[in-house]
Amino acid sequence: MIELGSLYLDGRENVPVERLKGEALIRKAAERGNASAQIELGNRLLTGRVLNTDPTQAFSWYLKAAEKGDAKGQFSLAELYFDGVGTPQDYKKAASWYRKSAEQANEGAINRLANCYASGSGVQQDYKLAYAWASFGAAIDTYGYGGFASKRDEFAKKLSPAKLAEAQELAGDYFEKYKPAKL
Repeated sequence: MIELGSLYLDGRENVPVERLKGEALIRKAAERGNASAQIELGNRLLTGRVLNTDPTQAFSWYLKAAEKGDAKGQFSLAELYFDGVGTPQDYKKAASWYRKSAEQANEGAINRLANCYASGSGVQQDYKLAYAWASFGAAIDTYGYGGFASKRDEFAKKLSPAKLAEAQELAGDYFEKYKPAKL
C-alpha cells in the first residue's frame, strides 16, 4: 500500500500522478499503525515533497512510529526535537530518542548521540560515552562513510589513559549488546 501510494504521489514507473489517491493509500496504512507508512507520511509532510508542508503533523506521525519502537521513527523524532521543528526544541528528549534508536544500531542516531555526549546537548557532557558510541558506530559502519573512526579518535584525545580504557570496554559492551544481526 505504501509503495503504491508513493508511485501515485511521485508518478514513477508509468503510474500517473494522482496526489489524492497516493496520499490516501499512505495515510490509510499509517492510520492502521504501519510504522513505515507513518515515517513516509512524516517525511513527506516535513519536506513538502508532494504533500503540503506541515512539521507539526510530521512530528505526530514520527511519534507514532517511534513509540512502536521503530528505529527510523525514533531517529526522525529526535531530529525534530533537536532542531525544534514541529515541536519546541528539547535537547534532553532528542538525546533520549537518539539513544533508543542508537540501541537499534541506527548509524545516524549513533552519530548524533555521540555528538550530544561530546557537546553536553541534552545530556551531561561525557567524552567517555561519546567515545564509546563513536567506537560502536565505527565497528558497524561497514564502508566507513559515517566518519565514526575520526570522531572516536578525536574524543579519545580528551580522555586520560584510564578513562580511555573504560571507554574502550564500554564500546565493546555496546557492540555485543546492540550490534545488528547482519554483522
